[in-house]
Amino acid sequence: MMVQLEFWQLITLLLAFFAFVGAGGKVLFGQFERRMSERFSAMQQALKDHTESEAKALSQLQSLERDLLNLKADIPLHYVRREDYVRNQTVIEAKIDAVGLKIENWQLRGSHHVDAAKIRRESMRWYILLTLQNAQPIGAFEELILTTLQGIYTDATQHEVRVQLDYLHSRDLVDIERKPDGRWFAKLDRYGVDVVEYTVDCEPGIARPPKHC
Repeated sequence: MMVQLEFWQLITLLLAFFAFVGAGGKVLFGQFERRMSERFSAMQQALKDHTESEAKALSQLQSLERDLLNLKADIPLHYVRREDYVRNQTVIEAKIDAVGLKIENWQLRGSHHVDAAKIRRESMRWYILLTLQNAQPIGAFEELILTTLQGIYTDATQHEVRVQLDYLHSRDLVDIERKPDGRWFAKLDRYGVDVVEYTVDCEPGIARPPKHC
C-alpha cells in the first residue's frame, strides 16, 4: 500500500512535529527552571540561616569575652592564689614566731655562745611545718616551700629545703613523694599536724616557739 503525500502536507507534518517538540521542550525547560529556582531559594534560605547563626554565635562569643575580661579584672580584688595564701600566711606567722625566738636568743647570749647555724636549721624546720600546715589538705611542692622560706631567709636554697624535709620525714612528721620529674612533694603526717597544732610535745631539733595566747 502506497501513501503519497503532497509537499505541502509534508511541510505541515514537519511543522506539527517541530511544534510538538518545541512545546515538550518548553514544558521540560519550565520544569527545570522551576526546580532550579526552588533549589536556589532553598540555598538562599540556608545561607540566610547560616549567617544568622554565625551572627548569633559571634554575639555570644563577644559577650563571653566581655565576661572573661570582667572576671579577669575582678580576680585580683576578690580571689587569692593558693600558693600566695600559703606563702603570705606562713611568712606572717614565721615573723611573729621570729620575734619570740630573738627574745630567747638575746636571753641566751648572756649565758653561752649561740649557734646561728643550729638556730637557722631548727627554725627552717618549723617554718616548713607551718608552710605544709597552711597548704593542708593538699600539700606542697618544694618550690612553694623554698619561695616561702626565701621570704624569711633570702639566701635559702633548694638543698637546704631537701635536707630539712628529709630530717622531718625521718621523724615521721612529713610524708615525701619524689615525682618522676625529680621534684619533691611534701605533706604533713598525722604527727606533724599534732606538732603544729600544739597537741603534742615537740622534741628538740625543731624551733617551735611557745604557743601564742
